[in-house]
Amino acid sequence: MRCGGTLLLSMLLLAGPAPAAADEVVIRVFGDKTAHNAIAPGIQAFNERFKGKYRAEVETIAQTTAVLDREVAQFIAGTATYDVVSLNNYWVPEVARYLEPLGPALRRAGIDPVSTFGPGVMRDVTYRDSVVALPYRLNLDVLFYRKDVLDEAGLRIPATLDEYLAAARKLTRKSGGTTVYGTGIKTPEPLWTVIAFAGHFMLPNGGRLITADRKHAHPSLKSALAVKVLQLLRTLTQEGLTPNPLSLTFQDNVVLFQQGRMAMNGENFTRAVQLEDPLKSKAAGKMAYAPMPSQKLGPDPPVYYGSAWTYAIDKNSKVKDAAWEYIRFITSPEIQKLNAAKTGNGATSPSVYDDPAVVRANPAARAVRAALETGYTHPFPVPQLTQLQQIVHEEVQQVILGRKSPEAGAAAMFERVDRALQ
Repeated sequence: MRCGGTLLLSMLLLAGPAPAAADEVVIRVFGDKTAHNAIAPGIQAFNERFKGKYRAEVETIAQTTAVLDREVAQFIAGTATYDVVSLNNYWVPEVARYLEPLGPALRRAGIDPVSTFGPGVMRDVTYRDSVVALPYRLNLDVLFYRKDVLDEAGLRIPATLDEYLAAARKLTRKSGGTTVYGTGIKTPEPLWTVIAFAGHFMLPNGGRLITADRKHAHPSLKSALAVKVLQLLRTLTQEGLTPNPLSLTFQDNVVLFQQGRMAMNGENFTRAVQLEDPLKSKAAGKMAYAPMPSQKLGPDPPVYYGSAWTYAIDKNSKVKDAAWEYIRFITSPEIQKLNAAKTGNGATSPSVYDDPAVVRANPAARAVRAALETGYTHPFPVPQLTQLQQIVHEEVQQVILGRKSPEAGAAAMFERVDRALQ
C-alpha cells in the first residue's frame, strides 16, 4: 500500500499536468518529493473532489535543502511561480514575511489550530502572532524497544536517563562473535548527532539549545543536564553498549532490530513499519513503542524532537482562496487519516492516531499520539542551522571519543553556539 501512493504521484509528475477545464483554477504546489509521495492519495482525492473547480499541479524535487533555495528565490523575485509552498517548520521564521497570514481563513472556516494539531503547533506555524502555515507531514522520534527482551530482563520502559543507562547495560549481551546491543547512538553526520544529543535526551528532559528569542545559546546547554547527557553518550560508547556511533546510521539501526540484535533505541516512528514485516524482521510482533524518557531536569518544559512539513501561501499568489482550500483539505484530519493509512505518512493531527486503520498501518501510532500531547520542537529553528549542527557534532564526538570531558564539551558547545548566533 505504501508503494501505491509513491507510484501514483510519480506517474502524475511524469505525465505532466492535464489541460485545465475552462473555469478550473490551477493551484501550483511545490515541495519535497518524498513528502509529497507520502500524501499522494490526498492530492488525488483533492483533484477528484474539486474537479472542474480547482486542480492542484504538484512539482517536487528530491533534495530537501534545494526546496528552500528555490522558494527563497521566488520570494525575492516577488513572482509567485508556486502558490502553495512546502516549508519545514524550522524554516518558517526565516521566510514568514513572504507568506500570506492564514488567521482570517482559519476563523472563517472555524478551525482552531491547537485543537486540530495539538498544543505545540503554534510555535511552529506562528510568526509575530500570525499563523502563516499549517502542517501536513510529521517526523517524530520515539523509543523503539523489544517488549519481550525487556520483560525477560525484568525491566520496565526507561523513564529517566539513569534508567536508560541501566537498561542498556542489562540488555547488552555478547555471545561468541555476536553482540545484542542494549541501545544505539547515531552520530556519523551532524544532523544525527544533534538528534542523538538534543532530540533523544536534552529536549525531553527540559533542556534547550538556544533561547526562545533565538539570539543566544541556552543556559541549559552548559548546565548539569548537558553534562549528564554527554556523560551518558560517552558511557554507552566506552562500555560497548552501542555499535560504533561514528558509523551507525538509521538504516543500520533498522537492520539490527530486524536481525534481533538491537534491544531499544530512539528512531523515526515511520520506520516501525519496516520492523513489523514478518518476512523481513525477526522482531515482527515483538516490538513496542513509547515516547523517549522524559523528566524535568532542565529549566524548560519537556518536549520531544520532531519536525513537520508545512504548507504556506506565497503572499503574491493570484489564487489565494483556491490555495487555502487546498491547504485546508490536505491538512484536515479526514485526509490525514487517508494518507496515514495508505502510505504511512506521519499525520500532524493527534486525533488521527486514534483511528484503528492508522494503528494497523503503523503500531507506533499510539506513542506518537502521546508525544503530540506534550509537543515537539526542532533544536535549531534558525538560519544558522547548518553551522550550529556542525558545532554540536564536533563537540559531542570529542566527548564520546574521550578527547574532552563532558564538562569541557558542554562549555565549548555553549560558547561556540552563542558566538555563531551573534
